[in-house]
Amino acid sequence: MNTLKEGSCYVKGLAEGLDLDLSKKENKLTAKLLEIIDEMAERIDDLEAYIDELDSKVDEIDQDLGDLEEYCYDDDCDCDDDDLEDDYEDDDVYEFTCDSCGEEVYVDGSLLDGDAPIICPNCGKEITIDIECDGNCSSCGE
Repeated sequence: MNTLKEGSCYVKGLAEGLDLDLSKKENKLTAKLLEIIDEMAERIDDLEAYIDELDSKVDEIDQDLGDLEEYCYDDDCDCDDDDLEDDYEDDDVYEFTCDSCGEEVYVDGSLLDGDAPIICPNCGKEITIDIECDGNCSSCGE
């Protein structure tokens, strides 16, 4: 017997071979239990097939992710981390500390020009922005 369904069918066949008198209470109980076992076996077999399908899909995703990691994080990359940091430093990005949770938050300078509040991604509360002018900005007129 390879599956639970086959096993439950076998047991059900044995019970039918006994030619149970269903007018008796204990035989009604046995027949109902066999029906329930048959239904459970069918559902378990369906779940096992579904799990096998999911397992196959997860293996495919894992392989695709491995290929992507190999492509993105290849050791032969000509750039180093210092180059990436230099590119990041050239952008107009400001660092703030959230008053509520103390998390360091990096904000693109273009977001500071608008009226929209800056929300901390860690705690979801608005961050108070205090920018000290160094005399090189157009907003203060200095």
